Amino acid sequence: MNLSLWLDNLAAYSFQIGVLVAAGTLLQYLLRVRMPAILLRYWQVLLIACLLLPALQPWRKIVVGSARMVAGAVSPITTIVGQPIARSTPFPIYSTVALVLAAGIALRLLWLLVGLLRLSYYRRNSRLLAGLPEAVEEMRVRVAVRPEIYISDEVTGPVTFGLGRGAILFPDSFLEMDPTLQGPIACHELLHVRRRDWLFVVLEDILRSLFWFHPAIWWAVGRIQLYREQTVDREVLDVTGERKPYLESLLHIASMRSRPATVPAPLFLKECHLAQRVALMLKEVAMSKTRVIVSLSAAVVILLCTGRLATGWFPLNAPGISQESTQQATHVVASPMREPIRVGSNVQESMLLVKVEPVYPQEAKAARVSGVVILQATVNEAGEVYDAKVLRGHPLLDEAAVNAVKQWRYEPTLLNGEPVPVMATVTVIFGMGSSGILVTLDEVGNLRIPGYQLESSALIQKLKEAKVGVTIMPSSRAPMPVVEGTVRTLQKEGVQDLRVAGFEVWEGRLFSQASSVPGGATVAVMKGPRGEEVSLTAGGAPVLALDKEQLAGIARSSGQVDNLPPEQKPLLYKLYMNEVGEIVGIQQVRGPKIPALENELRRTRVISPGRRGADPVPVVFVVEVAIP
Repeated sequence: MNLSLWLDNLAAYSFQIGVLVAAGTLLQYLLRVRMPAILLRYWQVLLIACLLLPALQPWRKIVVGSARMVAGAVSPITTIVGQPIARSTPFPIYSTVALVLAAGIALRLLWLLVGLLRLSYYRRNSRLLAGLPEAVEEMRVRVAVRPEIYISDEVTGPVTFGLGRGAILFPDSFLEMDPTLQGPIACHELLHVRRRDWLFVVLEDILRSLFWFHPAIWWAVGRIQLYREQTVDREVLDVTGERKPYLESLLHIASMRSRPATVPAPLFLKECHLAQRVALMLKEVAMSKTRVIVSLSAAVVILLCTGRLATGWFPLNAPGISQESTQQATHVVASPMREPIRVGSNVQESMLLVKVEPVYPQEAKAARVSGVVILQATVNEAGEVYDAKVLRGHPLLDEAAVNAVKQWRYEPTLLNGEPVPVMATVTVIFGMGSSGILVTLDEVGNLRIPGYQLESSALIQKLKEAKVGVTIMPSSRAPMPVVEGTVRTLQKEGVQDLRVAGFEVWEGRLFSQASSVPGGATVAVMKGPRGEEVSLTAGGAPVLALDKEQLAGIARSSGQVDNLPPEQKPLLYKLYMNEVGEIVGIQQVRGPKIPALENELRRTRVISPGRRGADPVPVVFVVEVAIP
């Protein structure tokens, strides 16, 4: 992974963390969870989730792009998209940023090391407290731990550190304190030893060193340390049973401290936490078990959706493969059984000898269906396409795309001088209208004309000046708000004849074609022989409950279909469904207008709305009503 790609991924990862931590903070206050032990676990889990984000998401592979073709009614255009951008050396800014990041990490780790050495120095220069005060001995028995306890003139407040038995440093003034104050202070430190909190504090300081530049990580670690101290405060009150002496001990330590401690250890008091700790102890905080479970369950669901959204908007990219390296890779993965070798589709495009343009189906034109058909084409040793499988498409467009691609001829691909079969992905775009400009849209809203490196303003100007239609090809990971926002922006800028592959417009809104929703080739539920519902879909596709026999009966009873010519059968309707599964519009595509049938379609029950990943999307369906 080169430096520029590494830094780009670091920036995207930082945004993902920022979004997740911001959502976690907002949820905490909205759900009003105030029990410190629960909040401590909540923030620890949230921090771990932030660290695991790179492993919990798919990395977008930057490879040679697919061959994409727009098939129009008159003269379709063909273009190659996704060409890798060559970066032989990183820009100076990348080197500078990397140097600053590395220097910051090194300085922070050095500072942590100095803190650990300072702890060792304090311990060596302190005196072991042999005869413990009665209040301290009583707390040591109650908490059931026996750490080494020292008196040091180097510290101004209690400091706990070390693994195993652990060690506690008290300042000289501790021995002069009232026994009613000594007990709660000692109890607090002994509980830190029993909980082994020092190990977590060191790990948190290492994490803050690695992410010294990220305020969200600092905020999350700060929340964890505050709720850890509040949790220990509650445990102290449970052990001692007295609140007033403990509050007085906090205030006493606060008045004694003349300088901040700079050691990696859980401190009895941080001035920034004093007010919140005292406020929590002055009031009883209780939540029912049911409320806790409901609140945490809601938080988990919302944070999962937030994490999915953050990784979709700020994806991580894996290293790319150039055309040359793709060709070289075939020498590595080739097998003596002559199994097809997968290659970049632009490699195959450069070897294309004969290309037959797909014929736009008349039924698709009548239904005003546009969209994409993605195929896996297998080419034999002679360069002939002997198999083409639809990976994603539309029922009205699939056959035309397959028929066209099967007639393509390629120059044979050679491996060690011998022809071999290969596989490549081909994307065919069917757009209503004649030839036009294809524009790709990634998941964060960036537009690009294949073959051009244009700034945003120059690209929009080129589209405004175009005398042909403009077809936007959105990434499958582009959220619906991003697609709609981009369309509105282009329309506002004056771009004319704008179409979006895989989408239709109804009353100013974009609706995904059912075929472009993952898992949704056929979207209907039929009635079985005993009246039961039989699903014809798979995956997370939207599902409608349709009784097509009932619909056909309504059509026949109208008397308007008795003498229909064959070209008017079957009846075709488009149903527009919003994100929550409501049918918001019906468009008649083929056949006579039958109000009773349209009213029945408006009452169509939606079993599940359309989704793309975790995001709900509006969907348009083409519904056939067969007339015997």
